[in-house]
Amino acid sequence: FEENRNLKELLLASLAGKNSLEEIRILTRLYSDGSGYRRECLRTLFASMGEVSETKLMTLLASEKDLTAAVTEILEKNGYVDRCILQLKGNFASKRLKACEDLCAIASLKACRGLLKSARDTNREIRRMSLDCLRRTQETQGYLNIFKEDPDKKIRRRALWVESKLAKSAEA
Repeated sequence: FEENRNLKELLLASLAGKNSLEEIRILTRLYSDGSGYRRECLRTLFASMGEVSETKLMTLLASEKDLTAAVTEILEKNGYVDRCILQLKGNFASKRLKACEDLCAIASLKACRGLLKSARDTNREIRRMSLDCLRRTQETQGYLNIFKEDPDKKIRRRALWVESKLAKSAEA
């Protein structure tokens, strides 16, 4: 994986058809073990595969705990997390629920920031799922504490609101 534009294009073209779950697993391991240029090439490859790779990466996220960091990084850098956050604003509850499920599975700082918004969704299941995920990430990574110091006033306010909801549910 040395820097060579022609080699990169050939490599991406030859690997583009590698989209079985096992092949995605292998490519993700290569990404995880790689350095800057290799990661860039493989991230570009995943981006070119589009929804096919995203679906398989979400499957890996659930089944391969040792690949969590790599999968999360790929999904964030390829814009999947941003698209899920945008879907949380949609009109269809089924799409919002799917986006919420995926963000809960990813559970990165960026994903949880999106979940703060869905903690006040009109759909009860989405609210419950968001609050449960935020509770888990608060216990393991302290994201709510980070959000309480966010420069965005809305994020700070929602973090305090979620924290109060979590405290009330813990007392019950």
